[in-house]
Amino acid sequence: MKGVILAAGKGTRMRAVSLGIPKILLPFGEGTIGDSLVHGMAAAGVSEVLIIVGHMEDQVKHHFGDGKGRGVRISYLTQDEQLGTGHAAGLARDFIGKDEFFLLAYGDIATPPENCSALLADFRKHSPEAALSIFAVRDPAKGAAVYVQDGYMKSLVEKPPKGRSRTHFDNAGIYVFSGRVFDVLDRIELSPRNEYELTDALTLLVKSGYRVRAFELGGFWSNVTSPEDLLDVNRLVIDGLTGKHLTGARRLAPRAEVSPLAIVHHRATLGRCSIGPYSVVSSGARIMDQAELTYAIVCRDVVVGRGAFLDHVLVSPECTIQPGARHVGTEDKVLILPEEG
Repeated sequence: MKGVILAAGKGTRMRAVSLGIPKILLPFGEGTIGDSLVHGMAAAGVSEVLIIVGHMEDQVKHHFGDGKGRGVRISYLTQDEQLGTGHAAGLARDFIGKDEFFLLAYGDIATPPENCSALLADFRKHSPEAALSIFAVRDPAKGAAVYVQDGYMKSLVEKPPKGRSRTHFDNAGIYVFSGRVFDVLDRIELSPRNEYELTDALTLLVKSGYRVRAFELGGFWSNVTSPEDLLDVNRLVIDGLTGKHLTGARRLAPRAEVSPLAIVHHRATLGRCSIGPYSVVSSGARIMDQAELTYAIVCRDVVVGRGAFLDHVLVSPECTIQPGARHVGTEDKVLILPEEG
């Protein structure tokens, strides 16, 4: 079985972090969002993954390589023009070939990897023509409101007006499709956003009388549209690890004080510092003596200088925080470093 991950977009709503890292490589637990998606697909039985790339594609290719050690073979295809998710999905036609069905996911979906297997199991049980994942949210205004009847998609409204939806289900961005979807993708038209939307293909399938299964994901879910989302979803990951996970930082950096509610990559370097709750320190990062982090996400190859203090902060890759610097955001407004403007 094959899988496709759409990772060509610029992720402009992530503000300044978009200048330094594609969304598929944002820190998520002990790895990245993309690592979790690839792991989930491999566990579901996918043997080959095609990643549709574009924005900062060299970083994506360098990170995933050919998939060696990940249980899948990985290849790449570039979306030269940002024409939307429908156009990007259509590029996978030759890769999928005559396969009966395949998994497809947006590259910014943060959810437990086992949800890929659960979605696929539900698809096999009910044998619909397609399946989409859904997740209950307070208001699906930022995504796509999915109206469900008896376990199947009845209709879908992309970017509905805030507070107007009569459903709490948001499109969760992981799908199972048969090859029939490519014929439907050829028929969709430009949306008001001047893009070809994959969700329009779902609507066409339903209008043509095909069954589109709506499967509710378990655990947590986020499509990570903001730094606040990224901090929140990592908090959920860490909460799920409590009692089952002991960071290797205590062995690798015995001088550091590391909260049990923190994740430190084994290739990070810690001095005599303090890593507080709900902090994530990525590969290659160096945290110097007397530095203090709390509710902070430090991307790859960052240097946090001696005595620096970071609270509710997201640090972009390869950034250096000066010694003694103090950077404080809030739960509602996570600070990105280097600062915008």
